[in-house]
Amino acid sequence: MTLSTANYINHIAIVADASSSMSSLAGSVVKVTDNTTAYLADRSKVHDQETRVTFYTFSSRGGERCLFYDKDVLRMPSVKGLYRPGGMTALIDATLKAVSDLKQTATLYGEHAFLVYVISDGYENNSKAAPAQLSQVIGSLPDNWTLAAFAPDAQAVFALKQCGFPAGNVSVWDTTSVAGVESMGEVLRTATENFMEGRKAGVHGYRSGGAGLFQLRDFSVKDVKGAATPLTQGSYFFLPVAEKIRIDEFTARETGKPYQVGRAYYQFMKTETVQPSKSIAVETDGQVYTGPQARAVLGLPDGHSVRVRPDEKAGCTIFVQSTSFNRNLVPGTRLLLLR
Repeated sequence: MTLSTANYINHIAIVADASSSMSSLAGSVVKVTDNTTAYLADRSKVHDQETRVTFYTFSSRGGERCLFYDKDVLRMPSVKGLYRPGGMTALIDATLKAVSDLKQTATLYGEHAFLVYVISDGYENNSKAAPAQLSQVIGSLPDNWTLAAFAPDAQAVFALKQCGFPAGNVSVWDTTSVAGVESMGEVLRTATENFMEGRKAGVHGYRSGGAGLFQLRDFSVKDVKGAATPLTQGSYFFLPVAEKIRIDEFTARETGKPYQVGRAYYQFMKTETVQPSKSIAVETDGQVYTGPQARAVLGLPDGHSVRVRPDEKAGCTIFVQSTSFNRNLVPGTRLLLLR
């Protein structure tokens, strides 16, 4: 007799830079790692998805260390005392090591998926393997594998893309402060929540050609017009923003009427968290489209918050509903107001 096995099993690996430049942030890395483990333990119970965690550190060539391998997240101990920075940055070798190890994980009787986060505050400078080798390995992985990375700047992002990391799965983080480490940890946790939610919706992994962990789903003008609801002409108007100013002050000043929460949409210009309660509006060809379908076209989930970056889409401008009084508007953008 064959039994149905629909259980979800997540294998999540964190490959953390432990080069010398991370020394001043070591305590924060430990704190964020332990907090992330606690978060994953909670979410694995909420989503009823078994989660197993692997934790690597890397520095100079040959310095990759696997501290914990495919361990039940509910039994994962602290990494305090185990994270010891020193040396150079052999990122490519460490990533290849993680992928090679995890490929040996048994995947019987369940819906298995692999998620690997590579975190670095600098550039590859000591690996034996070349970027093309890693790119080939990543490109050959099955669709239930997702590789994501955190990089210090645009140049490092470009280098990681040359190594095969999908553009939508690479996020820039502030490597200069404790707050930057904590913010990175928040993004990592939110991305993992997106991953778990996607698992329930039948998404095996996040690769190029679709929505990445850190970006909107790829869409076109045709997609928007075919799905979202057009607003009636005359039911809305735009105001150009020339200075950094609070949304309530700006709206009251420009319209001569009190600011009403929910009737203003700011232009989506930077990476941020979009809550499920917020409506989305997309302007294209002189028409504004909105409604639940607009969120769906962009790949924004309905059941939880998601942290995404506003990748440019030809012919489309995205606006997000404001639900606060004190949001600072960005100069050079426009504010969409409903009458």
